[in-house]
Amino acid sequence: MPTSHRPADPGAERSPGRAASLAASLAVLLCCGWGQSEERPSAEARREDRKATVGLVHGQAAVGKVVTPRVTVRTRYGVLEVPFSEIVKIRMRPTLAADERQRLESLLEILGGTDERGSARLAAARSEIARFGIAAYGPLLEARDGEDDEDRRKLLDALLQEVASGVEEAHLREQDEVITERFTIRGRVELDEIRIETLTGVLAIPTRDVLHVTYREIDIRKVWKVGVQQIEQATPLDTKFEVKKNQKIKLEPSGTMTYGGQTFGPGGISNHTWNGRRMGCLQWRIGSSSPWIVLDGTFEGKAEQKGTLQFCVHLHSPDASGEFKIVLTTQTK
Repeated sequence: MPTSHRPADPGAERSPGRAASLAASLAVLLCCGWGQSEERPSAEARREDRKATVGLVHGQAAVGKVVTPRVTVRTRYGVLEVPFSEIVKIRMRPTLAADERQRLESLLEILGGTDERGSARLAAARSEIARFGIAAYGPLLEARDGEDDEDRRKLLDALLQEVASGVEEAHLREQDEVITERFTIRGRVELDEIRIETLTGVLAIPTRDVLHVTYREIDIRKVWKVGVQQIEQATPLDTKFEVKKNQKIKLEPSGTMTYGGQTFGPGGISNHTWNGRRMGCLQWRIGSSSPWIVLDGTFEGKAEQKGTLQFCVHLHSPDASGEFKIVLTTQTK
């Protein structure tokens, strides 16, 4: 369920033995959006000399001009090369080098062992695993999914929560994500390091240590039309637009419909109710399992869950005419 404000007038510590190189696992999705969309970075965001914020594991960050010319993304459809001048944001999930992976596996064996020093060894192993941070998330997930012992599964679940604490959900996915001004690419980023120019010189940052590279969030404006066919009981409109938890969104409805000889706006017919709501009112929700919410004026607030944005008209039959329009404004998250 979203939280809203309705206007009055409707509407680091480094992980052990860290080395340099990146490999995150992966498939692909190219998404250019649905409906009419406008993604408009400012003129400043297009400049070649713009500065980026490079977010690192364990909370550190570096700011400077990226001098790496392009990033290569391997997708199931082929390899794409994207100039950094067109990139707005990159998201990654850090990974472990071979020696780190081997050490993690030995620590996981300790978690399953028993001896007279069991409790002390277990505590030490858990502490060392936690120091790997989010880079250990993938191997821990694999171990948890392949574990039959219920006690060890609970222990691995606790470790997964610990290493993922405070990390944006996008960094827990298998795919890396490259957001440009026109589309989003998901796949494997094949880049060993990102070089940035700072006041003190050029830094070569191993991509293994990178969570994100951000220039600015894209301003997004999308428009959808909901007609009489998108009634609640039959075929609601699934926009396929993914809303993330805590993403700020603004929805502005307009338009009119006519039903039973009465013309009305998104609020529906004032003197005709059905199932406790005004007949013909415009409704929205995030995800198909959420309850419908009346959109009789501007909604502005945060989404309390993730899912696709959906709309419908509260009619029991499509025996009506006209359409409603919804304008979404938000930013990438």
